[in-house]
Amino acid sequence: MLADHKGEVWFCQAPRDKPIKGIAKIKSDGSIQEYGEMDGFQSRILVADEGGRKELYFAGIGEKNFLYAYNRQDDSFINVSLPFPFEVSRNFEVHDLAVDNRGLVWMGTTDGLLRYDTERIQRIPLGPFTTYEVRSVCAMPDGSLWLATDTNGLLHLDQALNYVLFDEASGTPSKIAAYRSLLVDGQNMLWEGTAEGAVHSTIDNPNPVPPYSRVE
Repeated sequence: MLADHKGEVWFCQAPRDKPIKGIAKIKSDGSIQEYGEMDGFQSRILVADEGGRKELYFAGIGEKNFLYAYNRQDDSFINVSLPFPFEVSRNFEVHDLAVDNRGLVWMGTTDGLLRYDTERIQRIPLGPFTTYEVRSVCAMPDGSLWLATDTNGLLHLDQALNYVLFDEASGTPSKIAAYRSLLVDGQNMLWEGTAEGAVHSTIDNPNPVPPYSRVE
């Protein structure tokens, strides 16, 4: 679910065995509006996020239909998925989505962390974790990112794309993360959901304490 700046709540669901293509929203008057194939969707949607410029993106399942942008003027959706310049798995899926203050779209996927800037899509090099599943991604106010991997703990990524690994030795209850479970609250504290419960940072805007080195 996502509450946008207009107070409307977007949500996606799968109540039946047959996947639903599209998304729905609860409007400010309480009524529900559904969007499907006639509105531009060609795949099941799993997650939505709104950027600092009030742009809305939606992501889900499928190698050719994984990312959509909302056209407010026409109240419709544009498939902005680009061809991958690298190989991805047959069952490619965007697990989580974060739009940062610069308008960059970050996607935690079955095939690593991807970045979309309207003109190209890249897979971010993360050493041994480059192609590992990323279950959740959270964009911080300072431009850094936190990533939750499937079974390898948390990664912090700064604006220069340097990364640091955090695991149980760093205070997390488990290295196994839940899907779409990272968020930053109103006090800029980072929260994570794991297989052994939820945890939050002890300080706001958490960053690695220098000196630190890139994980290889």
